[in-house]
Amino acid sequence: GTIKNLGIESAGFDNGGAYDGRFGAVCGLLVKDSETTTEGLVQNCYVVNSSIKTKDKIAGAIVGANYGGTIANCYECGNTVEGYNRIGHLVGDNRNDNSSLSGTVSYCYTDKDRVVGTQGGSEKNSGVKSADEFKSGEVAVLLQGDQTELAWGQTIGTDEYPVLTTDEAKRVYAAKLYNGSADKVSELYTNASGISLPEGNAILVIEDAVSASTGTNVVVKDGDDAYTCANLVLTDGADFYTPVTFTAGKATYSRTLPETSTWGTIVLPFAAETIEGASLYEATEIIADGSEESILAVQPLTGGALEANTPALFQGGTAGITVTFSATGVEVAATENAVLTKTIGGSGYILTGSLSTIDALSEGDLFIAKDMFWSVGTTNKVGMQAFRAYIDEPESAPARVNALRILVGDATSIRQALSDGTLPVDVYNLQGVQLRKNVARDAALEGLPAGIYIVGGKKVVKK
Repeated sequence: GTIKNLGIESAGFDNGGAYDGRFGAVCGLLVKDSETTTEGLVQNCYVVNSSIKTKDKIAGAIVGANYGGTIANCYECGNTVEGYNRIGHLVGDNRNDNSSLSGTVSYCYTDKDRVVGTQGGSEKNSGVKSADEFKSGEVAVLLQGDQTELAWGQTIGTDEYPVLTTDEAKRVYAAKLYNGSADKVSELYTNASGISLPEGNAILVIEDAVSASTGTNVVVKDGDDAYTCANLVLTDGADFYTPVTFTAGKATYSRTLPETSTWGTIVLPFAAETIEGASLYEATEIIADGSEESILAVQPLTGGALEANTPALFQGGTAGITVTFSATGVEVAATENAVLTKTIGGSGYILTGSLSTIDALSEGDLFIAKDMFWSVGTTNKVGMQAFRAYIDEPESAPARVNALRILVGDATSIRQALSDGTLPVDVYNLQGVQLRKNVARDAALEGLPAGIYIVGGKKVVKK
């Protein structure tokens, strides 16, 4: 026979040892043998805060003995069970001594030392849980198991343990909050009404979200095992990590450039189809002419869109402008699968992006500041915020590049201009202050007082 959807609370059962049998609050003996035509089944039942007593007999809080039957999606907690010393707490005996009849127990939980007795049988997806785990909603999620229709729920913060229900408001969701890395994760159990929006770039991932509301940076898995996020908003300066690939209905990232810069680097976990306030560029070649200041040749990015997890450069319309990258219906790849690099021509240098903060770049790496790339020295420590990129110096580089000026154009034309002296130059004083930008070399020092200047990366004395 079958017993389903039964709850027993604060009850007392005592057979006084007057008869030999198997003793449980829901069922004494659950059996399937050659004389029974249907398998015995106990499903979606619970016993709490009750007493089950028998003198030297086999007993369990839910079922006394399970010989060939199935106990599924059941729990017991806060009970006392007295009987034969080899008993389990949810089911006393799960295998008959004198036959091959073994019971099956699945998705069942207890707050005592063991679910089934020492005789064995089949026990899967079951275990011992603490009072806090019963109260948190964790057990409610586990009890639901692989059932498609809601059977178990709990009002988090009110119910001390799971309840039988079909009320979607009581459904408990298992969620994980990822705060910028795989190591910074916290597990939580919540009703739909208790879902709060993550802060910064934290991602809340909810499994089996049948009716959970969606929101900013909340990733839910639907019945097709696909993950979606209604609105992904990435905050500049905060790290980002997602353990799963998901589709964002809308994705947005904004950054305000420093007042000293029009150029920046960018890498995002989604393909940005709309860029407001800037134009995108691809680093195509590094041209080193032997001076302190070499050249990074860049060209407009084909198509004008930013590829996911592919670092690039951008130039804002003015210094200090806020640039926004956005897309709709876009895939966001799992972070651990992301390859955040782009080779720069045949130079061996690699533009390397990061979705998280880097505390210290390596010596020789090139970082962007004040519209140029600068080499990390032996004594200075330079970090980098998330969603940016640096240039990784190859081990086989013939000579260290100390600085890179960014020029728009193809490498061949830039090399020719270098050769014939027509390439525009920047002018600095010895204190590193830029005095002129992209001026003709032969007129670079016109109107400046006598002194020593850095012109196109080389020292020049004006008398």
